[in-house]
Amino acid sequence: MLVTFLYFILGFNLNKTNLIQLLLKWFAIASLFIAIISIIFGNISLVRSYIYFGNSRLRGFMNDPNYFSILQIIAISIFNSYIFKIKKFHKNVAVIILIISILMSGSKTGFIALLIYFQVEFVIKYLKNVKKLIINFSLILIFFIVIYLFPDIINIINLFILDKIPVYERVYVLFNNFNTALTGGGSGRDVAFRNALNIIKMSPLLGIGIGIYSDFADLFLEIG
Repeated sequence: MLVTFLYFILGFNLNKTNLIQLLLKWFAIASLFIAIISIIFGNISLVRSYIYFGNSRLRGFMNDPNYFSILQIIAISIFNSYIFKIKKFHKNVAVIILIISILMSGSKTGFIALLIYFQVEFVIKYLKNVKKLIINFSLILIFFIVIYLFPDIINIINLFILDKIPVYERVYVLFNNFNTALTGGGSGRDVAFRNALNIIKMSPLLGIGIGIYSDFADLFLEIG
């Protein structure tokens, strides 16, 4: 809590001195640089030992591939904001490189968060133009209907990505076995979700307090 408070003070003062945009800009540039280094030099053993988790999942300079993927999504949102006044082509190239780095992390959490981000970004972009919003939503709906009717299409796309990025296999399981995606590798996400739902039912407004989830889960719920 103390560290969080110190971050709040730092962020407040950066905003007061009009440095917050500069900080976010360089954060996004650094994220892009890490992605480029990973794509170009990722096969060099010395580099790989520093930026990969388990020699297969890209984690940048974080200690966890999931955290890394979320940071890359934040960088994408910064590139798509008003902070970057660059050509659309250059912006799109930067976003594509960042997306590739997220796929290289093999993070299911990052992949789902990325899809949610683009959905939110899409709605915000066309919120003031109802006609375009309806047209684009219709196209997306048609796209998903086609995928549902012809599942081989999504399999071909997934297998193509899998051939280029082998660690994508962890994300691919979301499409062919969602339950395994939740429980595979000892992640226990299904237990965590059930615990969260039970806690919300027991105390929907006030919650249970900060930092006591594990003890509470051990005492009253499934072990989380």
